[in-house]
Amino acid sequence: MKIGLVVGEAYGDNEIFRPESPLNRDNCLVHLHRLRERLLARGLELVTQDRTCPDGTAAYLFLDRRDAFLKRLEACRYQGKKYLVLFESAVVIEKNWDEEHHRKYDAVFTWSPELAARPAERPRYIRYHWPNDLSRRRRPLPFEERSGFAVVMAGNKWSDHPLELYSERLRTIDWFCRHHPDRLDLYGPGWAPSGWKKVKEAARDLRRRARGRPRRLLRWGGYPVYRGMAPSKAEVLEKYRFCLCYENGRDIPGYITEKIFDCFLAGVVPVYWGWEGASALIPPETFIDRRRFASHEALYDFLDSMDASAYGRYLEAIGAFLESEAASLFDVPHFVDTLLAVLDPGTISEAGEG
Repeated sequence: MKIGLVVGEAYGDNEIFRPESPLNRDNCLVHLHRLRERLLARGLELVTQDRTCPDGTAAYLFLDRRDAFLKRLEACRYQGKKYLVLFESAVVIEKNWDEEHHRKYDAVFTWSPELAARPAERPRYIRYHWPNDLSRRRRPLPFEERSGFAVVMAGNKWSDHPLELYSERLRTIDWFCRHHPDRLDLYGPGWAPSGWKKVKEAARDLRRRARGRPRRLLRWGGYPVYRGMAPSKAEVLEKYRFCLCYENGRDIPGYITEKIFDCFLAGVVPVYWGWEGASALIPPETFIDRRRFASHEALYDFLDSMDASAYGRYLEAIGAFLESEAASLFDVPHFVDTLLAVLDPGTISEAGEG
């Protein structure tokens, strides 16, 4: 019996399941590899949608909204089960959160506690927590042996959504570029655009301002703190004292992604900005809350004045949290178990043999 995993084209032809795939950077797709293994043990073969035929597929599992493939299923009057996993927030994929669209699925897996609290009707909303491979935890380097002060590891992106934090990330990077370029290193895609892309971005800025939206902070001279693409997140992060770790969006209930856990697992203290309720699930003594600081200067002074003893207390709190039951909610097995409670041969109607 087959289950089709509906993903973007780059992940097709089962590329998403190849451990050696370049898309599996830092083993970021391990939660799907484990899900596939567990399903196979139950007699269910998880394959990408391009390796399926609707007539012979018992169910489809959509990773975020994929309208084109859903329309194909509707056109052929597909009768099997359909499930949706909401990963990206409205800041990144706003149409993900169209509740009328959700009614097209038998169940929707979400990190949103608000949706998960809805009555059990179609669709069923089932809460999960963003999966992280907690087995990748590294032994932290001593405070004195860290060659870097602060690091940002993120792509250069933008959104018009009112809850976006891309602009705050850009402001922080720009502040370091102007005041302490020797104390920050920046890694990720999109920070060294061509001249033509800069011109296009300037034109977009004019349109944003005409609509009353905030402009994007452009540095025409480039980013002197930029260091290119990191060969490995963990190997780079562990060399720094602090990681300026902002979610893509702020104050979105339940939205806690891999960003803060990448820091924890590499043994670096995160300067975190995201959902204000995150401290109910992650102890506040494990991270520095960016919202506490009224300015970049105040944040920098706090970080610069921290000694090895104070830093060690953060690392001790991080270690205790990662070993706790509370952290297991964010581990890969919890995510897999949550999906398996629904993706079961006894609850999936077989649509035919694959």
